[in-house]
Amino acid sequence: MALSLAVPAWSSFRLARGTNSALYQNTGTSWQSLGGVLTSRPGVAAGALSVSGGEAVDAVIRGSDGAVWDRELTTAAGPWRGLGGRVLAGSGPAAVNVGGTLYVLIVGTDGAVWVRHSTDGAHWSGWRSLGGRGSGDVGAASPAPGVGVVFVRGTDNAVWYNEFAGTTAGVTPGWHSLGGKLTSGVGAGAAPDGQTAVVMLGPDNHVYGRIGTWPALGNWARPF
Repeated sequence: MALSLAVPAWSSFRLARGTNSALYQNTGTSWQSLGGVLTSRPGVAAGALSVSGGEAVDAVIRGSDGAVWDRELTTAAGPWRGLGGRVLAGSGPAAVNVGGTLYVLIVGTDGAVWVRHSTDGAHWSGWRSLGGRGSGDVGAASPAPGVGVVFVRGTDNAVWYNEFAGTTAGVTPGWHSLGGKLTSGVGAGAAPDGQTAVVMLGPDNHVYGRIGTWPALGNWARPF
């Protein structure tokens, strides 16, 4: 099963960290540098409001200063903006659009998960701790309207999740284990119909996923 991200028509491109640690975008014809100094893989969210009022794709990274940096990609790339925070070395931030609000999530240097949000791309809340103990790249998804879920690698090397925005019937507040044995961070995504996938790298170097309609996910299997 392949997950696709619903984005504006003009934003059908890929983002990657270059060998020079800059952010690159591919619009289908060539790779173009967006600058920056990345010390993590980029996290990407689509559809939240931009500073100019339209929809944007937001790329968030851990910068060379250990803080979160964001760049809005509308029909043209905006400037890099520092969002602060102290991102744990070896981990990367996640971004997700939950009902038009852009959320950015990180594992902090204290090992806890932290979140910050904006409804217009210009004005941001303060950082708020969700607690927990994590490491590696953060995953995030919005499996239902108004619901945001963050996924991290716990100290037991299992996947743990927390609904940080909204609520889903049958899911209690706080952190819950999805099991698994990770040797990587966590990736996550959701389709408009609620189909959600959580992926990780297992100890045999194969990619494993749990896929289903949130919160009823299947068992860990090798989908790729």
